[in-house]
Amino acid sequence: MRKALSAIFASFLISQPADAQPIPGADDPALLIAAQRWLDSENPVEDIWALGEIAADGNIAARMFVTRIMRSVHMDIDFPEFDHDERKALVPADRSGARTTISSPYYVDWDVVPAMVALREIDHADDIETWIALAERTWAAGYQPRVLKTLGRDRRLLEIDIARYLETRFPLDMEIRATVWWIRMFHAGLVEANNFLEPGEAEAIVAHWGGLPWRAEDTHALDDALRDGRWHAVRFLAYLPNFRPAIIEDLRYAEQHEKVAEFYLQTIMVRDSNPGFLEGDERLVTMGDLLIAEAEHTTLLRPLVTVCERLCGAEIADCVARGEILGLDRFTRSFFSGGLIASSDYNTSERAVSALMKGLSNMAAREEPYMTNGLLPQCLTDTAVALSDE
Repeated sequence: MRKALSAIFASFLISQPADAQPIPGADDPALLIAAQRWLDSENPVEDIWALGEIAADGNIAARMFVTRIMRSVHMDIDFPEFDHDERKALVPADRSGARTTISSPYYVDWDVVPAMVALREIDHADDIETWIALAERTWAAGYQPRVLKTLGRDRRLLEIDIARYLETRFPLDMEIRATVWWIRMFHAGLVEANNFLEPGEAEAIVAHWGGLPWRAEDTHALDDALRDGRWHAVRFLAYLPNFRPAIIEDLRYAEQHEKVAEFYLQTIMVRDSNPGFLEGDERLVTMGDLLIAEAEHTTLLRPLVTVCERLCGAEIADCVARGEILGLDRFTRSFFSGGLIASSDYNTSERAVSALMKGLSNMAAREEPYMTNGLLPQCLTDTAVALSDE
């Protein structure tokens, strides 16, 4: 089994599958230029019309992109007063001859788009070869499948195979690395306890990992990440005392982050019931500084950092830490561009910043508790309330 998996991983690293391809039409230079202009957001009316001109002639990537825009928060930002019909009139009528649709200006047959089929099928893959082929197909098209999720006891071995592939495929992605560390740590505990497993299951877990789930090289990699102050490693450290305290003894750089890790875990446990405990805690600023540094590597944090820089003056670190505790990155995480715009380009754009601010203003309009209980910094709360009143 170990040799077979190694051969599979090596073959996919050397070359992508034959069906790993971008969305049809995504390589059209005119479309790429139009998508970039929409991202720059200098003239929303002209920009979305230009995209519609390409979509109306049948370009599938353009049709998908326009449909995604039409269903996104960006329509509320660019055209807040427009109703459904007025928004559909922002793009030219379909000239492709495809059937019409009520919900979007352009019909797309998802079954002829390999990446869309792969996204639909990947959660049902039963073997690692199928899963890798489907995942590579989506990545080639610029989409990100739910690469790791709880597969359930009966699919635990497939989860291991996926985790091993991901840590090889994305060695520099700290979020993925930390997720794989979680799986390795969990399986190490299962193998040691053993009484929670069926006969022979522990041996099967070890065989699929190619040895014991948690290795010395995992400890070294975690320690290197802690040395560099990588946020995902610090967050992972927060849970080690309760799950695998023995690992901490072999970490040279754990001590310098232990206070922040402990603080982070406390915030997750009591943030809703006792938000006031954050006030004046110096660890909040230390955590914010780590997140600001992490934003140089993890662009998903960039909109939050930018908003805090613009609105919170000297309290930037405090703002970013509170935003992370509340998960404010969720307002920009789900925007898929179909390969026309790199996620890093979107995350560092003004559009991502405006999406975050729109999400905050919606929270204020709904009078969500986070706007009144002190979890959000006042600088963000005041701006969000002002926007919601406009």
